[in-house]
Amino acid sequence: MWYPVADEVTVESVTDAEALAQAQLDPDDTDFAASIAMLIAAARAHVEAYCNRQFAEHAMVWACDSFTDLRRLPAAPAKDITAISYVDVAGEEQMIEAQAYILRADGLSPWIAHADGRPWPAAKHGSRITVTGTFGGDCPPDVKHAMLLLIGDGFTIRENVARPVWTAVDALLANHRRGAWA
Repeated sequence: MWYPVADEVTVESVTDAEALAQAQLDPDDTDFAASIAMLIAAARAHVEAYCNRQFAEHAMVWACDSFTDLRRLPAAPAKDITAISYVDVAGEEQMIEAQAYILRADGLSPWIAHADGRPWPAAKHGSRITVTGTFGGDCPPDVKHAMLLLIGDGFTIRENVARPVWTAVDALLANHRRGAWA
């Protein structure tokens, strides 16, 4: 089982200029900068949760219960794994050398394999294995369009309204969902 430890968006999927254009605002008008930044983050968060994958670039830290959890990483797509640490049976924190593992960044099903086929080291019972890496960063045009629709609606409607069962946003995102059956 995976547990989120840290998540920092390092590069957003939609730029301020794109969001300002969608909201039909003058790019030189800074009165709505905070609102636009919030709408960009909210639209990205909604789309990523809906699709169960990252479209902005994220620096993430995850913890898991065992090395077998590395067979399916909790976030996708995976760009890079920068560190794997664990607590050994003596209670000391250990880092696994980068050459001892391989990131299998296979689209939406990334996983980590031990490089030389040996078993993973023994970890202290009850401790967590921590994986640090970069995820996401590739945003297809239809997903960006869905985010821009959410940003435009959020800026112009500014109230909570009943949402139809199926929207243009749903249609644009339907083919980008990871592990969803609804």
